[in-house]
Amino acid sequence: MNAKEKAKELLAKIKAAFDVTPAAPPATPPPAAPAPPAVPDGTVFTLQDGTQISIVMTGDIPAVGDKVSINALPAPAGDLVLADGSIITCDASGAITAYTPIAPVTTDVPAKAATPPTPPPAAPPMPPAKQQVTAAQMADMMTKFAVGTPEERLTNLELISKALMQSEFGWQIMEQQRLADTNAAIAIYNTLKMESQKITDQKEVIDRHEKTIKDLFELVEILVNEPGSAPKTLNDGKKEKFLDKKEANLQRLADAFKKMKKEAHTEPA
Repeated sequence: MNAKEKAKELLAKIKAAFDVTPAAPPATPPPAAPAPPAVPDGTVFTLQDGTQISIVMTGDIPAVGDKVSINALPAPAGDLVLADGSIITCDASGAITAYTPIAPVTTDVPAKAATPPTPPPAAPPMPPAKQQVTAAQMADMMTKFAVGTPEERLTNLELISKALMQSEFGWQIMEQQRLADTNAAIAIYNTLKMESQKITDQKEVIDRHEKTIKDLFELVEILVNEPGSAPKTLNDGKKEKFLDKKEANLQRLADAFKKMKKEAHTEPA
């Protein structure tokens, strides 16, 4: 083996010991995808589901032809419902084909119905109108009065007098009668009130008498039941008379108290 071959063999052993392999050339990266066309900035709106969209408007409100984008991409075809209830319809390119705004909300408050004026207080009742007697009626009454017997003329005179009084003083007569009835009712009320007070006073007196009589009866019972003794200076005959007289006096006193009690419980007529 010559020196050249010997050197190649050693080089091969060294490469095998260190596993040195020639590096592979770097792979060529694939070409990048073309970027989507840039969407210009627009006015941001919020949908009812919370999604935010951008509309490039040519005016103050969305209109047909305006571009709609979601996350910088054209909006899909279909309806988009804004938060205020307006509806935007888009085609596949994101262009608006229809815009339906919500109906305006009127804040006009209906006018209140006018309060009717308070009616004036009712006028007090007017006295009945006087019945005016005409000259013809008076002449007719006088003609009727001038015929008949004296008794019939007196009857006619009474009728004419009543008619004249009613015609001239009818209202005053009725008012006087009303006042008389009112005063009579008040007088009856006062009388009943006084009688009621009298009954109350009499009951208090009776209650006091009943208590006094009850106390006296208790005293009499004590005296009757209390054993008594005659004076020692009396003999047996006088002692017996003394005791009989004592018993009789106590019995009369008891009878008098019973009578008083009976009269006190007897209702006055």
